[in-house]
Amino acid sequence: MIAVVEGQWENAVKKPEKYIKYREGDWFGVPLKTGGWGIGIIVRKGRGHSILAYFFGPPRRELPQDTQVLDHLHHSQAVYRARPGIVGLRMGTWPILGRHENGSRDLFPNPWFGWVDAGGTHAMRERYNDDVSDSIREPCSIEEAFELPEECIPGNEAVEWILAEILAGRHREYGDPRPGTLPWTDKFPPPIRRIRGD
Repeated sequence: MIAVVEGQWENAVKKPEKYIKYREGDWFGVPLKTGGWGIGIIVRKGRGHSILAYFFGPPRRELPQDTQVLDHLHHSQAVYRARPGIVGLRMGTWPILGRHENGSRDLFPNPWFGWVDAGGTHAMRERYNDDVSDSIREPCSIEEAFELPEECIPGNEAVEWILAEILAGRHREYGDPRPGTLPWTDKFPPPIRRIRGD
């Protein structure tokens, strides 16, 4: 056990000198677990650092130096949508590339997410508001919920692996929790599904 003398906690727990700042409309790179890079954009940034993001392919050997080559992309071309963790952005492993020229929210509407109850008999779809602080929920079919991205917060390593699998053509957008639909490994387990009781 490490003994920490009162007043010396700051020296015992080292924090990064400076977290990287990010904003709504920022393009960023995502290192793929299979090599190369995917592209993401922050479409909403809320309080408490919560974000909504869209992700795009194809896999790239290098990240673009000029983000104008990305500004033609819009939501219908995204291969993955998520409310991901922000460690990669804050620590710089998901490098910020630049800001969308227009940053129009019309180009990137808030995505719907789906979830199914523990018994697999009821389903809901959910969409967050613009500051990612609250959401609206409405019933939907189980089939629709399975087609939507899952309502969860995947960590940066999970996103890096999921996006790599999608861009390699081994799976569609992650959202289907049924066994056998995605070859999860022990190293990169699936995000924990939030089972709702309400």
